[in-house]
Amino acid sequence: MARLDTSLSRPSPQRQIPWKVLTLVACIGAIWAFIAYKYVQYRVPTRTLSVQPAEAASLKGRAEALKLPAQRPNQWLQIVKELDLSEDQKNKIEKIAAETTVPKTLRARVNKVLTPQQRERLTSRVKELAAQRAEQQKARANREQKYYGTEIQYAQQANQVIRQQREARRRMALQTSQTSQPLVR
Repeated sequence: MARLDTSLSRPSPQRQIPWKVLTLVACIGAIWAFIAYKYVQYRVPTRTLSVQPAEAASLKGRAEALKLPAQRPNQWLQIVKELDLSEDQKNKIEKIAAETTVPKTLRARVNKVLTPQQRERLTSRVKELAAQRAEQQKARANREQKYYGTEIQYAQQANQVIRQQREARRRMALQTSQTSQPLVR
């Protein structure tokens, strides 16, 4: 009796594709692609190098010429500009703002330019804004507590729901076991 040659129907071990390995590599690649996408989407932009005052003026002119969108202004500097500043103070503060990128040093240097009355108005305005921010955070916390409750309340509600679901499953199991007739041999 002659043997049937089946070598064409089955691939040889050298030609088999390792599907499990390829699937694993594809999954790992997809995960890394997702992580890279999220990193690019949410990364914090790096700060630019500090610019010298002469360069700052030329960059400012170029930005206006190109109609580039203005960056979000520093809220503290906006409050300072609300004060009754002289032209000399305005020029000094603009120069300091162009030179300084660290907020703490910016505040210290600007405070030296302000008069005592202006400093008092500035600190009172900053305190007002801090109080407003605290009120907003408190209102947000109250809203969240209204909808979700405290963490302990939320955990207690979840435990109660789990207990109810378990009890319902037990009752269903008892009903099905009681209604089913035992097999008689």
